[in-house]
Amino acid sequence: MIDNYIFTTFDLSLLSSIALILLALLFSSYVKIAVVLNIVRLGFGFTSLPTLFITIGLALTCSYFVMYPTLVEVSDVLKENSSAQVKLSEPEKTVVFDKISQIWKEFVTKHIKYNQIETFSKLAIAVDKIEKIDEPDKENLNSSWRVLAPAFLVSELKEAFRMGFMLFLPFLIIDLVIGTVLAAISLENLSPYLVALPLKLLLFIAVDGWSLICKGIISSYM
Repeated sequence: MIDNYIFTTFDLSLLSSIALILLALLFSSYVKIAVVLNIVRLGFGFTSLPTLFITIGLALTCSYFVMYPTLVEVSDVLKENSSAQVKLSEPEKTVVFDKISQIWKEFVTKHIKYNQIETFSKLAIAVDKIEKIDEPDKENLNSSWRVLAPAFLVSELKEAFRMGFMLFLPFLIIDLVIGTVLAAISLENLSPYLVALPLKLLLFIAVDGWSLICKGIISSYM
């Protein structure tokens, strides 16, 4: 019975840790960076170039770079409360969690664009069938995770697709030019993607593509 209790407790704490990590990634810069890098992979015409593992690794690295100031603040809060040798009570844990949540909210709120907060605030009011809402209650709603979470994700996805389109366009132009040239010289059977790949790689190397992409994405959070 004791062994079962220990393993169950361990499983629950492990699942909680994984859930927290996934939530932290979801509401960080990782979403936009990962989407943009995957669009770049599609632009090459070969989904294995670069491999998904490398793309995820680069997205995590850039996301860590962007989120570093926020992570430092969270770390400081945790250090302040873990320095004491006494075990924290439930109310004290709630206070710590609220502090961390507020720090994360500041990052999320700062990078929400396109009036998404107003959009999801109106949707929440409509779903709850509230006919009239006071200004303090509306401010509380606008600063709640119920509104901020979808507003942030939609904003990040919209920005990622905008950046991805600008990056995908040169690859598309190369594919169209190569396809037209091959058709003109009666080489339709030759794969335009295979012929275009060296040109895409050459262009990417010439403009230092990876540095430009990482710099552009990171700059969007400044």
